[in-house]
Amino acid sequence: MQVEYTISIGATPEEIWAALTKPRFTRKWWGTEFQTDWNVGSTMTWISQGVVIEDADQVVLAYEPAKELSYAWHTMTEAMSTRNGISQEIQQVISKEPRSRVTYTLRRREALAALTVLHDGFDDESTVLALVREGWPPLLENLRNLLEGGSE
Repeated sequence: MQVEYTISIGATPEEIWAALTKPRFTRKWWGTEFQTDWNVGSTMTWISQGVVIEDADQVVLAYEPAKELSYAWHTMTEAMSTRNGISQEIQQVISKEPRSRVTYTLRRREALAALTVLHDGFDDESTVLALVREGWPPLLENLRNLLEGGSE
């Protein structure tokens, strides 16, 4: 199972790329930053509003500047669930689900750029899928607003 979203943004693929990979931008539109060297196979530490998530399986899967970025989704930790108001019961369910992955694909569209986000690797009955399905649209709107000069 998967979710896929495509948005047009009034920015270049290079500007969007920076917003996806540079902590000074990711903190603004997502409230999250990544500590990694962005080499394929390298681990990623997620820092999300004070919650640090480290796991050997959180890795960069693809890195082609201004074209494609893919990584393993963060570990569903108890601290992250608590911060997001997720019950202990739901935390127990989501902590047992397989790790998913996110892939961003960028392409030019005249004065705009198209960003496609594919989040896949979910089981049919995935609780995490339901959570990210609700989470991606506002995040992508934050990203667009940041890059087009609005407010995030």
